Amino acid sequence: VYDSIEESYWDISLCYLRNVLYKADAPHFYAGAGLGLAQEVIRYELAGTRSSEKNNSGIFILKVGWDTLSNFFIELSYRRLIDSDSNIEDMLELSFAIYF
Repeated sequence: VYDSIEESYWDISLCYLRNVLYKADAPHFYAGAGLGLAQEVIRYELAGTRSSEKNNSGIFILKVGWDTLSNFFIELSYRRLIDSDSNIEDMLELSFAIYF
């Protein structure tokens, strides 16, 4: 039994996004798909000794979102890690931002 276990994840991706509705008065919904690279890191600690494992993986991403085009967006994305050897295989992410 380990004293502590920590997991972290990061990715970098490139996605193609496209408007879903084209009417001028419609909300700004978009959808897209992309590819990227991800890394999972697992850190273990046992009796004061720390060790870590890193796993690099390709990812496939699907996104849907809504942008006001005036300082706010919200987005839901699905990520599939293509060759993951660790715990994460599928992931849903909900993100939002206020921008200026």
